Amino acid sequence: MPQEQNTILTQREGRITLALQACTSSQLKTVRSAAAAYNVPHQRLADRINEITFRPDTQPNSYKLTATEETTIVRYILNLDTRGFALWLCEVADMADKLLATRSRTPVGEN
Repeated sequence: MPQEQNTILTQREGRITLALQACTSSQLKTVRSAAAAYNVPHQRLADRINEITFRPDTQPNSYKLTATEETTIVRYILNLDTRGFALWLCEVADMADKLLATRSRTPVGEN
């Protein structure tokens, strides 16, 4: 059942994207007419026009590191591993803290 619900949400988000393109390219004059033409809720379409993103496409608020920072740490870990160095958790935490310090964020492990 959850997979079926996910499919429905993905299809609706695709229709919202098409309706958004129709609105921005002036094929349809109003948000309501675009929403009706693509069978999507007009408020959701208005949210997308106002740049409110689809929740599954956003990063959770509890994440401290950006996707680029996470990728950097993974590359660092893999680099150490290929060179035969032992990996210590405190080293990974230290690297994450250094990345967070550049953005004035609290260190790993602290709220």
